[in-house]
Amino acid sequence: MKYLRVRQHRRAAFTLIELLVVIAIIAVLVGMLLPAVQKVREAANRTQCSNNLKQLGLASINASATYNGELPPAFWSYPFKAASTTGALPAPTTIWLLPFIEQEAVYLQFQNLGSAFFAAKGVGMPSTEIKTYLCPSDTTLKLAGANLPVGLVSSYGSNALVFGVESTASATNVSLAACTLSGATWPSTTLVYAGGGTKYPTDLADGTSNTIFWTDKLALCGTGATQGGTVWAENGSVGGVTYLPYTPPVGSTVAPVLSPPGPMLYQTSIASSSQCSYAVPSSGHTAALMVGMGDGSVRPVTQGTNPSTFTQAMIPNDQTPLGADW
Repeated sequence: MKYLRVRQHRRAAFTLIELLVVIAIIAVLVGMLLPAVQKVREAANRTQCSNNLKQLGLASINASATYNGELPPAFWSYPFKAASTTGALPAPTTIWLLPFIEQEAVYLQFQNLGSAFFAAKGVGMPSTEIKTYLCPSDTTLKLAGANLPVGLVSSYGSNALVFGVESTASATNVSLAACTLSGATWPSTTLVYAGGGTKYPTDLADGTSNTIFWTDKLALCGTGATQGGTVWAENGSVGGVTYLPYTPPVGSTVAPVLSPPGPMLYQTSIASSSQCSYAVPSSGHTAALMVGMGDGSVRPVTQGTNPSTFTQAMIPNDQTPLGADW
């Protein structure tokens, strides 16, 4: 009897060309998936940022309800009009909002430190990071943490035209009532405004849904701490009050920081601190600046929005309808 032998043929290993083809296909697939992954990540970041801005807006409203309708100041004592503010500690909006974003413990630390904290930036400063003050799309947070005391940086700025700032006697001031598109009394040298004790909603003649309260504002623009950005516990003297959005009215004697190609009152798609200016609201979001309105709502401002429309939304009492591009 004869037996048939079946020979097993072993397949040779991949050739170099086949391996390269497989690698090329994988690279193409990764290249196709990467933009989608980035879009999903940015969408998640924008959602988190929107939630933060909504909390800041609602906290501002709740603070005003606690203090007889008075909004916290952009920088001064709070409540501004109360007799008890004589000799009280001045502080930015972000400190006064701490009790209204469930950060009572941190707020008490500031109260206990008193003037010792503001003797110099960061001295005795609680090192607690406030997550509500951090936007995940803020590309400058790491660098800001290297230039500023730990836990001191923020990704948002309050609108000084709404909250008001009480400056020193030598500074140039402008009252809340004088903030109009004509810009006739706009300060030409300093980023400080009078008008503390703004009443919500009676002082907002344009309506809460048409007035910006909070904007994205990158934590650091420039290479040093004094070049600013947003410092949520800024003492108001070192480097100036650079955490405030600086948005001069169109047609005023104060030119926007960035031009040409024309008035640029906000920046988007910023990838590094060297690309942005601390004097205007700025964002790491793709082609959008997230803003919190006076009614607690949040919306994106796209790059196609006219600077004049954006300015009108920043000014609370010019009684000018917002443009159709809003």
